Order: sequence, then C-alpha cells, then structure tokens
Amino acid sequence: RGNANKEAPAGRRQILYVVGQMADLWGSLKALGTAKADGAFATAMKTRITNAQAALGKIAEALGEGEAGAAVKEIAGSVAADALKHGNAEALDAAAAVVEKKGKAFAAKYEGKDALGKVDSLLPTARQGTPFAK
Repeated sequence: RGNANKEAPAGRRQILYVVGQMADLWGSLKALGTAKADGAFATAMKTRITNAQAALGKIAEALGEGEAGAAVKEIAGSVAADALKHGNAEALDAAAAVVEKKGKAFAAKYEGKDALGKVDSLLPTARQGTPFAK
C-alpha cells in the first residue's frame, strides 16, 4: 500500500522465481498442445519449454540432492523431448497436469520458508519498469 515499491524479502523472490519457471513450463506445454501445425508458434513454444526445463535444471542443481532439488528435477523432466510436437495434445496436457500438481505441492511446501537460498545466484537482477516516486 502507498506509493513505495518495497523489494520483496529474499524468500519470497526465491519462491516466485522457482514457481515462475514451473508456471512457464506448464503454460508452454498447454500452448504447444493447441498448435495445429509445426510453424512459428509451435517452434516458439518448444523453445520456451526447453528454456524452462533448462532453468529448472539449473535450479535443481543449485538446490542439490535434497528434497527440494529432487522435486524441481522431477518437474523439469515431466515431459520427454520426443513429446514436444504439435498434434500431441494428449501427452502434452498430461505432462502439464503433472507440472501443475507437483508445482502446486512444491509452492505450498516452500512458500514462506527460507529453504531456497541456494538459488539466489540464479535470480534475475535487472528491474523492469519505474518505481513510484513519493
């Protein structure tokens, strides 16, 4: 409230980043499932999926061998590379459902906790927009 944009606490930025990558994967899987042809849209969604999986892989690596890292790694691997094609809506929707279910469970478990500190080096540092001035 008010005219000041306070920076979110570290734990909040961490969970937003991790769950944001999961949401990007989910949305891109759903979108690719709607593609009718192998054109620019399908190619863009495949790229987004690959990028989200890579980002989640880096997150899992940063988190290490613990429970959080294993959960992120599992979500990143929810869809096989050979399933990434137009006309494969059933498999893509099934993969998106897995990402959604596991992503929601991850968010519920780690929201408000300081368990994701190892991802700090992966957080974006560039700011977008202009904060309100007093």
